[in-house]
Amino acid sequence: MEEKESDASASNELRSIRLKAMTLLVALLVITGFISESLEHILAHRLFDAYQKLMPRQRVSAPAIIVAIDEASLKAHGQWPWPRTIVARLFDAINAGRPAAVGIDVIFAEADRFEPERLPDAFPHINPSIIKTLRNLPSPDRGLAGVLKKGPFVLGLAGLEEGNNQPPYGLIPFRARGGDPAPYLRNYRGALGSIEVINEAAPGRGLLSIDIEEGVARRMPLLSSIGAAPAPALGLALLHTAAQVNLLDIHVEKSGIAGVGIGDLFIPTTPDGRMWVHFGRQNMDRYVSAAEVLAGNVDPGTFERKIVLVGFTGLGLLDFITVPTGERMPGIEAHAQLLENIFDKTWLSRPALIRAGELALLGLLGMILVILTPVVRPGQSMLIWAGIMLLTGVAGIFLFSEGILFDALVPAFGTTIVYGATLAMTLVRTERQRRDLQKALAAEREAKARLEGEMAAASSVQLGMLPSTSTLPADGRFDLAVFMKPARQVGGDLYDFFPLSKDRLFFLIGDVSGKGMPASLFMALSKALCKSVALRAGDEGSVTPDEIITQTNIEAARDNPEMNFVTAVAGVLDLENGLVAWSTAGHDEPIHMIKEERRVEQWASNNGPPLCVIDDIRYNLASASMSPGDTLVMFTDGITEAQDIHGNFYGLDRLMNCLDGLADAVSTRVVLEGMLNDVQSFVGEAEQADDMTILTIRWLGKNDPPMTNG
Repeated sequence: MEEKESDASASNELRSIRLKAMTLLVALLVITGFISESLEHILAHRLFDAYQKLMPRQRVSAPAIIVAIDEASLKAHGQWPWPRTIVARLFDAINAGRPAAVGIDVIFAEADRFEPERLPDAFPHINPSIIKTLRNLPSPDRGLAGVLKKGPFVLGLAGLEEGNNQPPYGLIPFRARGGDPAPYLRNYRGALGSIEVINEAAPGRGLLSIDIEEGVARRMPLLSSIGAAPAPALGLALLHTAAQVNLLDIHVEKSGIAGVGIGDLFIPTTPDGRMWVHFGRQNMDRYVSAAEVLAGNVDPGTFERKIVLVGFTGLGLLDFITVPTGERMPGIEAHAQLLENIFDKTWLSRPALIRAGELALLGLLGMILVILTPVVRPGQSMLIWAGIMLLTGVAGIFLFSEGILFDALVPAFGTTIVYGATLAMTLVRTERQRRDLQKALAAEREAKARLEGEMAAASSVQLGMLPSTSTLPADGRFDLAVFMKPARQVGGDLYDFFPLSKDRLFFLIGDVSGKGMPASLFMALSKALCKSVALRAGDEGSVTPDEIITQTNIEAARDNPEMNFVTAVAGVLDLENGLVAWSTAGHDEPIHMIKEERRVEQWASNNGPPLCVIDDIRYNLASASMSPGDTLVMFTDGITEAQDIHGNFYGLDRLMNCLDGLADAVSTRVVLEGMLNDVQSFVGEAEQADDMTILTIRWLGKNDPPMTNG
């Protein structure tokens, strides 16, 4: 009953741990699902940056070339802003190389400071004739505009948070498919562009603005809106110009922008019109110095059918951004890498269902930990958790190599929290069970110590009930020795000896079925009954062994609910003539050691059944004579059935041979010790399996001098 209650309690505790852990898992799933955007900005972006640092994009094609206004260019042509005549020469030289498109990451927001009409204001004391000459000079801004009209130039625009919500001049026309894209796009109320004469001259315009997230440029816009009109980013405007198509297609779904189409090319975007850029390491092969172009040191074929980007790289011009690879690079190179992503189709994507997949993986792995952690060892559960961490990490890296941004931190952190909580509850349960076991063990030890004390006391009482040779009267006509060793603290073997009269010695040896306390109790009862029957015959002790055995059987069988039985030999030695009368109840017959003939023999009788087997049986009497010096040996089956480590029995034959070798023994004590030594030599290290008892009586004869009892 206690074991069933313990099993039920353990099962309830296990169920409680799993229920609490599952509740925590569900709470994590709900929380993660509702605040996914916040978690993504806090954790996922850092993870995606780590992926890019680990696996930066390798440059395959080279669709874009950067003409850099670098330190060498500033040194050669002076500080920025340059005169528009120099800028016009630069653009004219690029256009001579027949590029597919030229993107200008520069905003000419003010008129040239060297505009002829403005020079008299700068130099009010010069000669009027010179002023007239200056005002007749051609306008540098108009000269630059003339160059822009001749080529596939795309000017840059900067989005402004303040404005009149009016779209700027010359935006590329779009065709919306599936709905209005405006609600989903990053909106600017206005835009900063170049002065009117320059702005109207270029065939294309594109936004330069990039939203920086936590100090890093991860997603670059393909589309934004200025006022209510969709506006392409510089890269998209360059592709439109290079492809020479009339319209850009915006594909709209219920969740937002799906992507942008340029002719047959479809570019997927995030719902707000941005693209995850897979950045590579900064590569100087992308760059050509503006100073080298102006000096005519660059082969015009370098720009043929290429997309050319003109922008700043000089350190003093502050056009640098941090990208996920950890590098700071010029903003113009970020636009070049976006174009490489599109040409090589190596952009990154985060599909709409990926978040659901992350939550599903968290749920699955969390359930595995909730089920296994409470029933395996802590070391094994830690290996399972480590395997899950490795699995999610490998999954994230593998999917990134395929261009998919998988937030492995969601299942990793979630399962770690679930595992930690489940393991903590499991360890608390284990510690409680350990304390309970310690208490149970202490109680068991206490009970065992108490039982051992009681058994030791019972052993002492049992041995105290058995007679000692010191209780016999001094009599030179016999020598008696006895030995008993229970297999446990108490046993079921019994023996007794006492004088029935001055010339008659009663002896008894027996073996109760079973071992331990029940056998010892029935042994005590059987011995007491036998002695009581023997002593009730009167002072002359005329009762015979068969009568004693018969009467003892009747009285012992009256109250024997456990159905115990006893094998026994009871006998009487006549000290005057050496005559032995005995009766046997299912026991081994006595062995007679004949001194004069130096041989041994086992007596035989009409052996009856053990006591308490048949209630009303009449046991038989047998008799034999002993000569002076002869020894009678009686034993229980613990002697003949003693076993060695291989399970072999000692046996009666070996006992007879042993006694045959003890023919010259000077006393019964020597006979007894010789038997025990031979049994021990045979048994070796094997455990004692049964109680062992030996009773030896030597008749010394009527006229032998008195001897000290052994």
